Amino acid sequence: MLPPKEEPARATIARVVDLFFSFLGEEALPDVSLLWLAEPDVTYHMFGLQHPTAREVLHEVDRQFGRILAWWSEKGEGEGVQLIAASDHGHAIIGEKVSVLDHLQRLGFKVGTELTSDVDAAITAQRVVNIWARDKESDLLAEMYHSLSEEPWFGVAFSPKAADGSPLIAGTLPLSAVMAEHPRSADLSFVLADCGAASQSAAPDAVYYDGSYPIGVGMHGGLSAQELSSLCILAGNAFRSGVVAEPTSIVDLVPTILSSLGLPLPSTVQGRIIEEAFRDRKDSDQYDAEDASVSVASSTRRATVFRELYRQRLYLSGAAATPLAQPKNDKSDAKPAQSAV
Repeated sequence: MLPPKEEPARATIARVVDLFFSFLGEEALPDVSLLWLAEPDVTYHMFGLQHPTAREVLHEVDRQFGRILAWWSEKGEGEGVQLIAASDHGHAIIGEKVSVLDHLQRLGFKVGTELTSDVDAAITAQRVVNIWARDKESDLLAEMYHSLSEEPWFGVAFSPKAADGSPLIAGTLPLSAVMAEHPRSADLSFVLADCGAASQSAAPDAVYYDGSYPIGVGMHGGLSAQELSSLCILAGNAFRSGVVAEPTSIVDLVPTILSSLGLPLPSTVQGRIIEEAFRDRKDSDQYDAEDASVSVASSTRRATVFRELYRQRLYLSGAAATPLAQPKNDKSDAKPAQSAV
């Protein structure tokens, strides 16, 4: 059993590693073992990335992982165990807070957290704000978009594709641009902006946030480079050493692990095999990644999602909404222009 919920989760991560070694003492070496350590994520959410407690917990994570690494170096590596250490996301810092729900209600929109009979649209929010309109009412969605889009905290917006293939809401990018198109996707989604987009004095990793965490602590879930950045290290006799392979993503781990075990990939797998990491693969060369960024612009702002195309897979590297210089007598209702950058 794991310890009761604790913050920071020091005892929990130690117990996870204890259980792994307890299992090895009683059972044969499994084909795959997955250990998830809740830290330093829990502490980053509590204190931020630079807090002394966060530093202490990070050292404890290193110590617990060091136990696994020592076992692998002494025994596991010789038995053909491949070792993968990976993070599932990065962290930005909450620089400013905003309530999109309150903002829309002040403007007179009938919105709530659930699509009840007395509201026209439901909203959920953290780093990304999702809005579902009753019956996908396009006029209501367009009105909300235009009411929100000039706010300093409004970042890059997305909507599902309409019947003609264009985004449902003019001025947005399609959800497919970030691989988020799904029957249950929101009618309007937007990422809250980086604080630096509105203030040059803001920290480079500071972002707007709509939720219960306080200013100054770590947060993720958006499209800033800090949130999208993660670490993955592969070691073992199946992998080449001294090689940096990028771009890659956490979704590439499952196909890579299955391939290393000689197992076929199911059709549901979305990532790719990291061929360039293996010692014995014919296609182990690294290629230049192609810029596959997409943007949409109105008369006042340009929204861009930075992407790379590598080995037929798209990888996200960030997003930004930037104001455009306003010429005299510019009409703010000009139709947005969509382009690939």
